[in-house]
Amino acid sequence: IVEHLVQANVVRGLATVLTTSAGESLAVPKSTAFSTASIVGEAAPASASDPTLGTTTLGAYKYVVLVQLSNELANDSSIDVGGFLARQAGIAIGVATRGHMTTGSGSSQPWGIVTRATTGVTGAAATSGAFTADNLIDLRYSVGAAYTAQPGVAWMMNSTAMAAARKLKDSQNRYLFEPGLNGNVDSLLGFPVQINDSMANPAATAKSVIFGHIP
Repeated sequence: IVEHLVQANVVRGLATVLTTSAGESLAVPKSTAFSTASIVGEAAPASASDPTLGTTTLGAYKYVVLVQLSNELANDSSIDVGGFLARQAGIAIGVATRGHMTTGSGSSQPWGIVTRATTGVTGAAATSGAFTADNLIDLRYSVGAAYTAQPGVAWMMNSTAMAAARKLKDSQNRYLFEPGLNGNVDSLLGFPVQINDSMANPAATAKSVIFGHIP
């Protein structure tokens, strides 16, 4: 059997995975604002400034794949049909979870990273909505330096968007994208690129590229 070459869940591989004993929801604490410092005179009272804290609930979802297999095929086949079905079921679940982890609505499914991300840059309405090099530069610098200085910062886009990025050229007709050589990861403006084919294609109203601290 020649199996389909399907990329599974790249988002899960970048995420922090928490395992529960019974699939219960988890309440995870988060900070939404830090304390504010101020200058006060000697022996002058200082005003309290507490950080703002909140919680985010992470839900559990059950994914299934149901495959019917006849006894005749299972007994007569010269190949490991059961092993193949198990592998393709795993791929099917990987693709389904990848889609929800990317653009999930949060209603009866996980929140997606694209859905929850803040819009950093709205590209110009160019032909077919393709982004420009200036759009990518603006998106890169829309994220604060305190975040980009941390490890794990990267781009995420699908194969079509990656092709569009690799075709961008400067005024001297030189490609702007830096291809990986000698085992180095492909990078854009100094940061690695993660290919996620559940991301939208470049279009006038699409969120086709995200940048930030992905893990």
